[in-house]
Amino acid sequence: MSWEYVVMASAVASAASSYAGASIQAKAGAKASRIKAEQSQTNKSMVELQAMTQESDRIKEYARLVSSNTNSVSYDPYSSPSFLAIDKESSKEVNKDISQIRLMGKTKAENYEKQAEIDVIEGDAFRSMGRTAWLQPAGTLLGGAYKAKRVKA
Repeated sequence: MSWEYVVMASAVASAASSYAGASIQAKAGAKASRIKAEQSQTNKSMVELQAMTQESDRIKEYARLVSSNTNSVSYDPYSSPSFLAIDKESSKEVNKDISQIRLMGKTKAENYEKQAEIDVIEGDAFRSMGRTAWLQPAGTLLGGAYKAKRVKA
């Protein structure tokens, strides 16, 4: 067996190994990115649901407070200055709380949405890496062919 065959066989083995490694890494990265994007979408949905639940709970809490305050006043509550003042402040507070709950839910949902978009971009990069995985092995083969030719000469 001549040295040129050994050099070429080495180049082929190295190229195949390089291609297989890059291809597997690209597929794994793309799959992991897809899973991360799906998880981010799930998290976004959960945050939106949590915000709606918190908002609903806060509205129910306010309704119980109004009911309790109304029951505390034995006569027409809407003729009582103290009741009206408490009711006005309670209403302002619940509206502020609901606005904050909505803002927090929206902000967290947007963060998860952006993370999902980043994960999709990352997956695209891995898929692109997979499509170009043959370039380095091709260079290795060409280098091996050149070395084999030099050994032969």
